[in-house]
Amino acid sequence: MRKGFTLVEVLAVMIILGILIVLTIPAYTSIFSGIKRNNLESKITEINAAAKKYGNTFKDDIKNAGSACVTVTIAELIEKGQLISDYDNDAAIINPTDNTKLKGDIKLCYCTEAFDIEAYYTTEFDVNKVYHRGDVVVYDGKLYKPNQTFNKSALIRKDDKYKTYSEKQFIASYFEEVKC
Repeated sequence: MRKGFTLVEVLAVMIILGILIVLTIPAYTSIFSGIKRNNLESKITEINAAAKKYGNTFKDDIKNAGSACVTVTIAELIEKGQLISDYDNDAAIINPTDNTKLKGDIKLCYCTEAFDIEAYYTTEFDVNKVYHRGDVVVYDGKLYKPNQTFNKSALIRKDDKYKTYSEKQFIASYFEEVKC
């Protein structure tokens, strides 16, 4: 009766475990990316709620701005006590997807249909960024939401025609204007 394992058996087990690890790493990466994206969406929801609450304090000024929206920064909301900063010495909120400061602004718009203010955390449109449903971008002074996940590189991998698309063509094809 033999005791222990042979070198071949141990190597076979190690190879099988190595293959299993290699196969599961992408799944974990995908899960963690989704968690980070959900955290970002939560922060943006919190920012929009704080901005809306802050905007209600000067609703008439926003209403009288006409069709234009009033821009508020994250730093303003922190200074006014509507948000708590993620940093000790800086009025900023951390983006959980890349651990940098959120760089967007909040647009407060008066919606005549609802007779209320809507708040939108926005960033300037950058054709090279990935946008998800729920994101709001500013392009040519207007607010847009993507119809679906927008990723220029993925589109170009599918079809070379997208290499010649202008920003305006991408906006027209993959985004819809935000209406209150």
